[in-house]
Amino acid sequence: MTDDERLRWRVSWWRVVVPWPLFFRRVLGRARQVNVLQLVREIHLSYTLALLVFGLVLAYIVEPESDPPLFPLVLSGVALLMAVGGARWLTRKPWPDDAPPEVLASIYRTTYFLHAAFAMSIALWGFVDVFITGWLWPYLAGGTVAFVWLWLIGPTSTNISRLDRKLREANPAASLVEGLTAPPDASA
Repeated sequence: MTDDERLRWRVSWWRVVVPWPLFFRRVLGRARQVNVLQLVREIHLSYTLALLVFGLVLAYIVEPESDPPLFPLVLSGVALLMAVGGARWLTRKPWPDDAPPEVLASIYRTTYFLHAAFAMSIALWGFVDVFITGWLWPYLAGGTVAFVWLWLIGPTSTNISRLDRKLREANPAASLVEGLTAPPDASA
């Protein structure tokens, strides 16, 4: 099976939209096994869907005030700069060239979730600002930045192939794709 075939999206939309019944099935031990890539993609889509749903709900419950306070908006701008800087600082360390595929997959997951957390924090600041200022646009701005950030770091075939090529230039035996698409360990 080629890398392109292994990187195809096989996401269950049911698991993205209604995750709780499946979560309880996992707790009870009757869940089906999925590989790491599929799980990260389902979580990524859940984050994106949550951003959109929160925006729709806020649009119906916000009544704009005439003169919003400026301090929360300035604080959100500072939070945006800190989130971008924090994500760059935490993920600046280069990936090891000689690591086995499982370790590369673990590093990929950690990097993805750090970036996703910082992206969602920007939307959260906008969400809080909506209630402080009474205006919807702080969430629209924060949610848009978070949405674009999630789109850029998403576990797409293109992003994963680019990282895999970069790793293979340094070490031809390194394979991020193999680590992400390997079947789950039966002992786990």
